[in-house]
Amino acid sequence: MFGYAPEEAIVQVHGVGPFQIHWHEGLKTLDEAGAKSTFRFGRGDHVVASRGTGRSVEGYASGTIIQYEIEESNGRRFMASEHELRLP
Repeated sequence: MFGYAPEEAIVQVHGVGPFQIHWHEGLKTLDEAGAKSTFRFGRGDHVVASRGTGRSVEGYASGTIIQYEIEESNGRRFMASEHELRLP
């Protein structure tokens, strides 16, 4: 299964447990050692996307999928794929 939401979302899963997430090819974040070799942008970098402008607050990489959580100046957050982002 795969899920995607362009904005903040609550995901509610129903079923018989236990429940566990298995990330495709593992999961890397900006906090991990060696993150600079995976992520083009770092935490706090000011970035521009078609959805808005803000600072990178987290990054997630699983296989070839690399996404960032971006926080706008008003506190609103959105997700953007790395290829959608650029420096101002």
